[in-house]
Amino acid sequence: LRITPTDKVQQTILMNVSENTMIDFHYELQKLCWCDHNDETLQCANFDGNKTGNRDVIIHETMSPQGIACDWLSNKIYWTDSETNRIEVASMVGPLYRKVLFWTEIDQPRAIALAPMKGLMFWTDWGENPKIERAGMNGDMKTRRTLVNRDIYWPNGIAVDHATETIYWVDGKEQFMDSMDYNGENRKHVAQHLSHPVAVTKYSNKIYWTDWRSPCIYVYDSASQVKQFLKSTYVPVDVRVWHGTIQPRHSHPCERNNGNCSHLCLLSPDPSGYTCACPFGIRLLNETTCSDGPKEVLVFARRINICVVYLDSPEYTYKTLNLTNTFYTIGVDYDPIEGYIYWTDDEILKIQKAKLDGTAQEDVITQEILHPDGIAMDWIARNLYWADAEMDRIEITTLNGKYRKIIIEDGLYEPRAIVVTPELGLMFWTDWNESEPKIERANLDGTERIVIISSKLEWPNGVAVDSQKQKVYWCDARTHKIEYANIDGSNRIT
Repeated sequence: LRITPTDKVQQTILMNVSENTMIDFHYELQKLCWCDHNDETLQCANFDGNKTGNRDVIIHETMSPQGIACDWLSNKIYWTDSETNRIEVASMVGPLYRKVLFWTEIDQPRAIALAPMKGLMFWTDWGENPKIERAGMNGDMKTRRTLVNRDIYWPNGIAVDHATETIYWVDGKEQFMDSMDYNGENRKHVAQHLSHPVAVTKYSNKIYWTDWRSPCIYVYDSASQVKQFLKSTYVPVDVRVWHGTIQPRHSHPCERNNGNCSHLCLLSPDPSGYTCACPFGIRLLNETTCSDGPKEVLVFARRINICVVYLDSPEYTYKTLNLTNTFYTIGVDYDPIEGYIYWTDDEILKIQKAKLDGTAQEDVITQEILHPDGIAMDWIARNLYWADAEMDRIEITTLNGKYRKIIIEDGLYEPRAIVVTPELGLMFWTDWNESEPKIERANLDGTERIVIISSKLEWPNGVAVDSQKQKVYWCDARTHKIEYANIDGSNRIT
């Protein structure tokens, strides 16, 4: 990242940032922020207009962040992600709260710009149906509308002139810069026959932009028309003018006790001027208060990590847990009573556990374990079951791993997944025996064992049970099917 004062003497202020980095700033907080594509993060650094200070990662787990915009009134950061096709927001001050605002009918979102005094945001979309959209900064679908969807191809950078309530944007394919008002009306050509404009910003009576094919920053004003402002060593991707007048102070409802919101106070174009919102995965209990945490989650293992999908909110955002030394996680289950996740790791030959937020990670089983596969939680009796595909046995342990017992070891060939149903007092597991693959059932102590499915199986993997309807479900990696049957194996259906 480089800074260029009015004397046009360039100075590098940040090293080791990824290519195609988009930037924005928060003048009052003295923060310069950018998207890092290599690390898939959003980062900020202290900046006083001349030099930068400490740099911090403020957002992890982005996929392909494109545009970034700081709300300097309520201290939020907004960004687009062209891989997840989402627009998100997070707090910049205080606890980190993050929320997905839009995730439907978005295809390759690019740049984003804010008008906090109006509670509005604008973004460009490079997808199959290119367009420019507008919505409330609170993510209210009722405020969302398309401003431009004709005579547009590769909409790139977008900028807002707050004084005149004018939007400027550039199109890399059609090679123009256009303007319009906040309602998408009064569209005008500002500059044409550009090469491949990428980013644009407005300051005073001048408009600055970058070009993908040129190592230059260009400037336009009504008097001098288009001219080269600065030539750089590298091709500049984004451009901003650092000045306090670009981010004028303005009273807003979130400045008073956070709008009485328990978590996020988001500006909006509604008469109230704001909306209380919750971080992803957490429900809003009333107009101001969020629940203590997620109530419904989906946990899945992804070999080198474990992820949690929050089912309480409709966007189904997932979070990768910050765990250490996870190399080949296979089986995973969740204890809803104490809030721990348990998993097997076939590389380090352990069963481990951690809290739902990834903290309090510790070992449960570390000895006499060769190929830990499926794992299942008995949340009533407080026991843990697992299948070992190398030792050909199913074991049970207390949750602290202190006491363990082999409950089934005869006639097992390669036990894989396992599930328990404490309400029915039963457990089910799959066995990958090449000649006789099967699905079996037994009591939770291993007694009354029976084979319930033994025909038309190849590689039975995962198994699940609906205890209320008394159905058992399984998937087969070789037949590429998901099937289910009654818990006695009858009435089998694909």
